[in-house]
Amino acid sequence: MNARIDYVPIGMKCQGGRFTEYAISDEALHGIVHWLTGPTDRLQTDEEIAYYRRNWQEVRPELMPPGTTLVLTQTIWADPDDPEVGGSVGTTHLAAGPVAPCRPAPDPTAPRFSSENGQPRIELPQPRG
Repeated sequence: MNARIDYVPIGMKCQGGRFTEYAISDEALHGIVHWLTGPTDRLQTDEEIAYYRRNWQEVRPELMPPGTTLVLTQTIWADPDDPEVGGSVGTTHLAAGPVAPCRPAPDPTAPRFSSENGQPRIELPQPRG
């Protein structure tokens, strides 16, 4: 499996043009990379609740078309006042062929992070109208 995983600071993104997007439906891409969800047909144990709260992603490389590269870009944040509060946001793409290195650039559309009552908040910038 070919994969490129980049971590960018808050308020940044990788500059565009570093790969050619592979034409794939959102549903097919979700089959390759998706968030794990816990069982819904029964009550979960405390251990299961703790496990699934960690927001694990599953990658299914066997579903990737030959010659493609999975491109994940993530921003991870933690509340400076409470290290137990944090989260991540990111993008998932499938590239046709090679992927150039990430060159971080400012992203005016990047979300803002905060917390309220011990819960993480992710706010998307409002478009100016």
